[in-house]
Amino acid sequence: MGVDMNRIIAENGVEVTDEMITDWEDALERDEWPTGWQNIGELSEERLPKSNCENVALSVKVPIGIKKAIEAEAKTEESRQVRSCEESSSIR
Repeated sequence: MGVDMNRIIAENGVEVTDEMITDWEDALERDEWPTGWQNIGELSEERLPKSNCENVALSVKVPIGIKKAIEAEAKTEESRQVRSCEESSSIR
């Protein structure tokens, strides 16, 4: 049985059309909740807590400007994370 890459079927069995995706995009760009969408959890605007000091590899292609911005932010975050890991290691 092959996979039809031209069709997207949602978990509830409804076929997702290009028109639906365009409507969702338009609503989200207006900072509105798309028609038919339901919130199934609590909303939080806080940052997720760091659970540990482990890193993972992630490969994506981005414009060079974005890469430089990520690297600059990573340097700032790295210095904060190193201090955090050192502090949590000394607590144990």
